[in-house]
Amino acid sequence: MDRLTRRAGVKAPMTSSSSSSSSSSAFSSYSSLSSPFNAAWFSDKSWPMPPQSRSKAVWISLILSSFGIFLVLTFSSRDTRSDSSSFTGIIQSLQQLMMSVPPNHWSHLPHKRLLVTQFASGDRAQQFNKNWRNHEEKFMKQQQDASLLLACPADDRQTLMDQVVLHNNWTLVGSWDHAHSFAHGPLLQYRTPGEGIDVFFQPMNLSFPKYYEESDPKPIPICAKGRHFSWQYALYSGAVFAYQMIHLPFLDRYDYFMKIDGDLTFGDSFPLDIGADMEQRGCMVGHAAIHGSGDCEARNLEALLAADEALGWPKPKSLAYHWCNEDGKGEKGNLMFFGNFAVYRTKGFLLSPEIQSISRYMYEEWRDGYYTHRWGDQGPFVMFACQMLDVPDLEKDAKICSYAELRESKMIVH
Repeated sequence: MDRLTRRAGVKAPMTSSSSSSSSSSAFSSYSSLSSPFNAAWFSDKSWPMPPQSRSKAVWISLILSSFGIFLVLTFSSRDTRSDSSSFTGIIQSLQQLMMSVPPNHWSHLPHKRLLVTQFASGDRAQQFNKNWRNHEEKFMKQQQDASLLLACPADDRQTLMDQVVLHNNWTLVGSWDHAHSFAHGPLLQYRTPGEGIDVFFQPMNLSFPKYYEESDPKPIPICAKGRHFSWQYALYSGAVFAYQMIHLPFLDRYDYFMKIDGDLTFGDSFPLDIGADMEQRGCMVGHAAIHGSGDCEARNLEALLAADEALGWPKPKSLAYHWCNEDGKGEKGNLMFFGNFAVYRTKGFLLSPEIQSISRYMYEEWRDGYYTHRWGDQGPFVMFACQMLDVPDLEKDAKICSYAELRESKMIVH
């Protein structure tokens, strides 16, 4: 792997042996912000108990707890002079101990309607800062039940901590464990000083697909009349949103997943709570524009059909329509959502077993997408809609909510 790749925080793909021990690259839970592990994580120092030891400790504690319950049940049945109510209380306490999860496990996150997501590498930290106040005051403030997720490459964690988190005076209020192989450390929760917005910060472990890592020379993404794009664009502006980020387990605590580009701004205060509006209207997708698809989305339908066949899923529900299947050739779609401002339903859509496995196939297995044709995020997401939704007309269906008038009126500026 070249120096640029390492510096950008992208790791080589996991082998079968490394994937089986992926917990060693993720961080298990800890219950207080002042814990030794928390301090060590911030200072890049190791802490005394590695994840493997913690896993053994958990199993030992469960075994001992089970043995304790067995002893209690045995003696309670033999000792008729014992107070049965006290034994019942002990048994219930032990059962609760075995069934409980740590208090800062992601499943304890409060349910919210909207998760707004952005991704910034170290060299884009200043761009995030430039537009963050605009985003906070003119958009996030108007969303009544929303959080922001700021993700970054693992190796750029400290840069983002210094130049974004500390620069903006965000206050650390909690941390949440979700122990996913894409997550580098816990999910850190901050609160902004001005509007009190909850901001989650997640460094991410990113890897190239195996076929790309082994390719020599590596292909250069090309589209838009022969224009060259970097692999960083292919990964950071595309796959991170359409693959890695939608696999983070805490998305289950949100109803909608939203992508806003860092260079997008708002001309005025956003006139509505977009999550509430989409929920009321029953929308699965929300967008600010639908564009015609070009060669940058080449073979995206072909990839979807290959995924369905390989994974055993039924054919796409919108396969018969032109927007999904241009000229009926089974090669690519005819339309795509404007990727700089888009919202997608989580349950029944992004978090469905179909999309979870298809998104993985389109990144890890399909060779001609992200790193050859520069799919970005626009090539895959419209295919997710093709797979899951029966929509004859993408521009005139109740399940697809258009906010194009806000872009046309310069409310959304890009």
